[in-house]
Amino acid sequence: MNDTFLIITFIAVGVSTTALVFWGLFRLTRTKLQRAGVSELTSSKDAGVSELTLSKDKDGVNVLLVAAFAGWKAIPWVAWAHSDISPLLLLQKHHVTCRVVRKRRHAYDEIEYVDFRKTLGTTNIVLVFKEKLTTFSGNTANAKLAAEALEIFRQKGCRLSQRAQQLLEQNAMDGSF
Repeated sequence: MNDTFLIITFIAVGVSTTALVFWGLFRLTRTKLQRAGVSELTSSKDAGVSELTLSKDKDGVNVLLVAAFAGWKAIPWVAWAHSDISPLLLLQKHHVTCRVVRKRRHAYDEIEYVDFRKTLGTTNIVLVFKEKLTTFSGNTANAKLAAEALEIFRQKGCRLSQRAQQLLEQNAMDGSF
C-alpha cells in the first residue's frame, strides 16, 4: 500500500510538472506570435538600434522575425540550427544580413532564389544561396510582413519562387500594397 502511494504521487508530480512546462512554453510562444502578428517592417540605421517606419533614405530594413533557421538546400524542412532569441533579417542597400547563431552578410547576387513557405503557425521567408549547401529561413509569423519583404527582394533583383510570386500577386489583388 505504501509503495503504491509513492508511485502514484511520483506520477502525479511528473505529470503536473510536464503540464506546467508545456503551458509556460505555450504562453511564451503565443505572446511572441501575437507581437509578430501586428509588427511591420522597420528601418534601422544600426541593425535595430532605432526602430522607425519604413523609409527609403535609411541604411536598411529590419524584417522582424519570431525565429530563424539554418537548413539544407536538399532537404528544405530540416534545420540544423535555429534561434528564437535574436533572429535577424536585415535588408540593406547592397547586401542582406541574417543571423541564426552567427551574423552573416550575403550580397543580393549570391541569392539563388527567395522562397515563401507557410504551414501551421509559421510564415517563412527562405533564402537559398548560390554555391552553398545551406539555406536561411526567417519566420515572420505574418503573411503581410513576408510579402513586404519579398517585394524588397524582388526590387533588389532576386529571383522569387512560384510560391513567393503567388503571395505577392495575392497581396496586390487584396490591395495590401
